[in-house]
Amino acid sequence: TQNNLGNAYQNLAILEAGEMNLKLAIQAYQSALLYYTPDTDCVAFAMAQCNLGNAYRKLADFETPRQNLECAVQALQVALQHQTPEKTPLDYAKTRGNLGLVYKDLGMINKAIACWREAEHSYREIGYIDVANGVQWWIDEALKNGDGE
Repeated sequence: TQNNLGNAYQNLAILEAGEMNLKLAIQAYQSALLYYTPDTDCVAFAMAQCNLGNAYRKLADFETPRQNLECAVQALQVALQHQTPEKTPLDYAKTRGNLGLVYKDLGMINKAIACWREAEHSYREIGYIDVANGVQWWIDEALKNGDGE
């Protein structure tokens, strides 16, 4: 329920009171993580960590960008400890893509591109070709703008 409440607050933040609703989403995800642990429900734990990371990334638009982006990186990296291309390929690809976006926001373009390449490969492996092409576009744009390698 706490994870779903966090999702609701995160969606509501798009419509109104963005900063406040994102803070409420973060609180809800943190509450969910009191119950979801790697031992009790590894998949739900990773999903809540990913949701938490995404909420921190969005909160960075409102306050303390660097701090919130670093919190986002931490949460997404924890999620990736429990998501693999073999066990949860779609979740792995989504989280890798999201981590790439956070790295981009931090100005760490080479790290962003590395994450996006992993995501793009995973999406292709599971047949999500249109999504893979979208991620490839992010990579191409970063390289075209001279941001990457």
